[in-house]
Amino acid sequence: MKAERIVVEELAGGRIYEVMSDGLEADWGTILVWEPPERLVLAWQPNGRPPNPTELELRFAAEGEGTRVDLEHRGWEVSAPTVARLAKTTHTGGRTPSTVCSRRPRTTRLSTCRRRRRLRRAG
Repeated sequence: MKAERIVVEELAGGRIYEVMSDGLEADWGTILVWEPPERLVLAWQPNGRPPNPTELELRFAAEGEGTRVDLEHRGWEVSAPTVARLAKTTHTGGRTPSTVCSRRPRTTRLSTCRRRRRLRRAG
């Protein structure tokens, strides 16, 4: 079974989910704020994990001839131990961040995290 497509219901309260080859749906989250073309806020809970959703905010701004995307992933404190464990295996390919990204849950800007982290293999 594999994912065939991603569906985004373009309104506040809408769902984001993937449709599998057998027709089953796997939820990713719920849209909290839908303000095209500037902003999107999601309650992020892929496949019902972690027990409480975190929040993703994406902001879009024209920059030169392109678009700058700022992503903020917050709300890690809602289920800190579970989320921290999942984040390490899901977002870093099984590696453990050894700097700012591995601290106790806090609001972290992705660009800052990418610049400042050093990865080491999880043991």
